[in-house]
Amino acid sequence: MILLSWNCQGGLRCKIDEVKLIIKKYLPHIFFINESEINPQEDLGYFAIDNYKLIINEKHKTCRIACYVNNKIDFKLLNFTDKADIIGLEVDNIKFYGAYRGFTDKEGTSASSQLDEILSISSEPNTILIGDLNTDPRRDNNKWNGKKLKDWMIKEGMIQLVKGDTRRRVVSKSNGDMKLEQSKLDLILTNTDKDICISKNTGYRSDHFVIIAGMDCGKPIKMTRKSIIRDYTKLTQHNINRHIITKPKIINNLDDLTTYHREIADKLAPERVMRTRDETQYINPRIEKCKKRRDRLYRRYKKYGDPEDLIKVKEESKNLRRIIRKEMKWIVQKKATADNPKAFWKVVKDVQGKTKAPDNIVIDGQTKLENERDIACRFAYFFKEKIEKLTKNHQRLRDTTHIMDDLKSKRIIEPITETEVEEASRKLKNKTSMGIDGVPTRVVKHATKQQIKIYTKIFNEILMQGMPEEWKTARVIAIPKKKNNVNIENHRPISNLCAMEKLFEKCILLRLEKLNMDSIAGKHQHAYRKSHSTQTCLIELVNCIAEHLDEKKKVSLYTVDLSAAFDLLRVDTFLEDNYNKLPDYLLWTLGDFLQNRKFFVERNGSKSETFGLDLGCAQGSVLGPVIFNLYMKGLPEAVNSDLTVSYADDTYVVVTGDDWANCRTKPNETE
Repeated sequence: MILLSWNCQGGLRCKIDEVKLIIKKYLPHIFFINESEINPQEDLGYFAIDNYKLIINEKHKTCRIACYVNNKIDFKLLNFTDKADIIGLEVDNIKFYGAYRGFTDKEGTSASSQLDEILSISSEPNTILIGDLNTDPRRDNNKWNGKKLKDWMIKEGMIQLVKGDTRRRVVSKSNGDMKLEQSKLDLILTNTDKDICISKNTGYRSDHFVIIAGMDCGKPIKMTRKSIIRDYTKLTQHNINRHIITKPKIINNLDDLTTYHREIADKLAPERVMRTRDETQYINPRIEKCKKRRDRLYRRYKKYGDPEDLIKVKEESKNLRRIIRKEMKWIVQKKATADNPKAFWKVVKDVQGKTKAPDNIVIDGQTKLENERDIACRFAYFFKEKIEKLTKNHQRLRDTTHIMDDLKSKRIIEPITETEVEEASRKLKNKTSMGIDGVPTRVVKHATKQQIKIYTKIFNEILMQGMPEEWKTARVIAIPKKKNNVNIENHRPISNLCAMEKLFEKCILLRLEKLNMDSIAGKHQHAYRKSHSTQTCLIELVNCIAEHLDEKKKVSLYTVDLSAAFDLLRVDTFLEDNYNKLPDYLLWTLGDFLQNRKFFVERNGSKSETFGLDLGCAQGSVLGPVIFNLYMKGLPEAVNSDLTVSYADDTYVVVTGDDWANCRTKPNETE
């Protein structure tokens, strides 16, 4: 199928002969003409072309867009609107929209609202939007509406196919000099999986090019999914500091700082929609070179039809698969032999398929969800309902207002220093994850040297007044925890928090680490502590069992796994247990961190509604592990045992006795 679009400039009546020449040359199936300036009341016979049907939007007094459709095409005409110049056709389940938007208001409708109407009508799956929108996506100012168009493209998964400028004109400057003005106003936006080839042609009486799109309505390209990604290759410490030095900005508060950091991220790591194939999971220059060579041969075969080119394409595809398999094997071997245990177990989970996000979700073994928005909402409801079921018979949360007020009144705040901020930044992970602020952690980390004074000022204000509401809202990602990751039950919620919040938490963590945490949090916990691991936990457990066996005693080992341990943490119990054991200002800050939290689930750019949280500590936060250890410190006293050791939420209880009956009754004597 051949699709054309041309801004004829001056009206179709003046350019009808050139339109006939274009149709004769390209034989298009659909031809959209912008600035046609047709009056629906006049005789349309003048615009008739053999074997083509003329379509206009008769709801307008002057139709600024017209469409010629080949009589051989079986199409369905979509509904018109009187708020924008747009024509819609449906062919083979693909919706084609031709649109024109001028700079000036039209029949009581502003130019900006015309663009909104066009974008809202075109927000459907399997859609191709083509035409002169007088909107250049490369320009962000209000006149060109580039940011509005770019945000809409990201939201709807649209890809802009036209490359280079589509309009050129010579204009006279105020000093009399001549200037060549170029812009990209004629666009083709699509979210289909069809193979579309784009070309441009000029030479007709208009400063706009003729846009030619050739597409195959048959077999779609093999795709896995569309993803919104950022290219972080340019988001380096050097580029971030250079941006801050060359484009400084006055920052008075946290909102100004967050906006500035977001501008840096958008400039150095812009968002874009990427369609990923199965083979692109492993990429290196050799693979890229082989792919380009194969694609080049395939384009030559499509153009000339030489069967030898097709044979070469198949050989290159076979070679590409061989290279990818070799690359996959090399990566797995390298990670599996690494000294880092996390890298090793990540490879194991990758091979088992536990970390791959599913394309759909099954609920109760029956209902199947594929829409990203529906999946995100269902995850949010599942996480919320899970906590409600586990706490159904629990005592209601006690009011902590009096404790927080008491801590606030008698606290003596030790201001955070620039040295502490610098040390916290150095220990902050160089990651690209972001919360609802849209700022990657890497930006905050690398900008510390240039902005350390404003960081310190903001952190001391928060230490005095409490955390802002934005910091208490978590962007939750559902991470598979079992191989059968299609079931919604086999996922855990991981919270992505604001980047500045992570740095602030790191500063508080440094203060807590200066205290004697062994006496405050207990020694039974082997997770989230320096010089402790699963190995130290196992060594202590085995030594205890061996000692009692040497004494000829009976030994029983009980294992306890706490369900949703982080999510059931009670702030009232935490504050009461640690009252007068931590500095008042630190305990008040931790209590403020735990209270009035919210979350929403995001999946591939689609978000659920936001829910409030009365319980729990955010998984993925910096302070979460320390708070959990402080909360669970009383576990050994609550269990009547000879030894209680824990690693995170897994607990092992050793009970000994002279006979097995004593070993069975002793653990039941708990508080």
